[in-house]
Amino acid sequence: MMYKEIEEDFFDAPRYMTLACEVSADCIYNKTDTITRVLDEVYHAGDELRKMKANRNLKWNKEGMCVFTQSYFNQTPQWNVANLITKKTIDDCATYETIGQALTSLCKRGTRLGLTDIAMPEIGTEDGLDWEKIKDIIHDVFKDSNFNITVVFPKQKDELEKVYEREKTEETLIDPENRILKQVTVEDVNAANQLFDDLMGTAVTPRKIYIKQHSQEATYNAE
Repeated sequence: MMYKEIEEDFFDAPRYMTLACEVSADCIYNKTDTITRVLDEVYHAGDELRKMKANRNLKWNKEGMCVFTQSYFNQTPQWNVANLITKKTIDDCATYETIGQALTSLCKRGTRLGLTDIAMPEIGTEDGLDWEKIKDIIHDVFKDSNFNITVVFPKQKDELEKVYEREKTEETLIDPENRILKQVTVEDVNAANQLFDDLMGTAVTPRKIYIKQHSQEATYNAE
């Protein structure tokens, strides 16, 4: 096994890699986690999973399995996705045991499929599990395999950019001579909050997806 940790956009991963993510046995992805939400809502990684479950072609009686599906964008195939079933329902919490079982299933099934390159986020941490312990499990499961495991951490803004943003905020929002105040009425608060998080949050991926989906709506005025 080759193991490395990098800091970049998760969805910049090459298409030959398989993206691993967590999902519950009721085929629900964690909507509070940006990576799983984008995989499900934008790349439709869960569509095949839910179809398999509806057709009863997917037999799972407990957590600890890994099910492979294909992701798509605008009906174009993207990455293979390794769905790690780490909990029974979305309201449950993953455990070190279920994560170990799901990773073992990934290793065995992925080997049979001829897969070698896996990218994953910090699995388990959304449920409060310790990443160092999860890392030990990853090493233990894949130590005798030929897999290349890449753990992707989200990019962090550098300190210079933070200082610049703070200074511009003080200039445009705090200084009475420069700021402009407008009142906005929002009809759908939840939708507005979600859109604001996607466009103004620290995660890069939702902004990229929004631009791709709405690029044809943009207008340009050179005057």
